[in-house]
Amino acid sequence: MTLRADALKSLPVAGALLSLAALAALGLAYWGSVVDRQHYLQSRNFRLLAVLASQTENLIDNRARIFREEMADAEEPTKDKKTND
Repeated sequence: MTLRADALKSLPVAGALLSLAALAALGLAYWGSVVDRQHYLQSRNFRLLAVLASQTENLIDNRARIFREEMADAEEPTKDKKTND
C-alpha cells in the first residue's frame, strides 16, 4: 500500500473529526448521567419530605390527643362535684 502526499494531508482533519465525535459522545453520556442523578436526588428529597411530613403529622396528632384527654380528665371532677352537691 502506498501513501500519497494528499492522503497524509487529510489525516489530521480525520483525526480532529474523530476526536470531536468522541468528545461529543462522551459529553452526551456525561450529560445523561447528570440528568439521571438530578432526577434521583429530587425524588429522594421528596421521599424524605414525605417522611418528615408524616412524622410531624403523627407528632401533632399525638399531642392533640393527649391534650384532649387531659382536658377531659380535668372536666370530670368538676362534673362529679356538681352531681354530688
